[in-house]
Amino acid sequence: MLTSKNGISDRLRQGGASQNQVCSGRLHEVELTRTRTGLARTQRMLQDLARHGADSVGFRDRIPYVLDLMAGVTRTIDAESHGHRTAAFSAWWTNLDRAEQRAITDIRNAELKELDTRTSMRQRTTTNADPVDFSDLTVNPGDTVTRIFWTFDGGPLHDAPVLEA
Repeated sequence: MLTSKNGISDRLRQGGASQNQVCSGRLHEVELTRTRTGLARTQRMLQDLARHGADSVGFRDRIPYVLDLMAGVTRTIDAESHGHRTAAFSAWWTNLDRAEQRAITDIRNAELKELDTRTSMRQRTTTNADPVDFSDLTVNPGDTVTRIFWTFDGGPLHDAPVLEA
């Protein structure tokens, strides 16, 4: 999913772009310095959004900005590469599925411009938890663990996680 912490980088790597190419700002021999900067900002803001997962007001205040940053990575790639795309880059760019970018832009516009909420806070409770299933938490065998997560409402991303739980 594009909204996972590494999802943006994962999406950019479709079609053969390596992690080093994405992080270095070079993709199929095209220099993408502004894209690298935008991607880093987007990843930091996704981390900030995750810290506000249990705070519905804080989450809702941040989600339009984060969605705009996510869609902006694609816009920046397009603008920054225009006029000097290699054949490999053009092939990758042409075949890249940007449907999620359009859906994210639609959700961003609804959230920001119309104040129409397109996300829902949900929770998942696990009883008799196995500590192995919660490597990021201190859990004792048999504990009850409640996780809060957010999903998109409506459109092509309906029920998809905003952030991985």
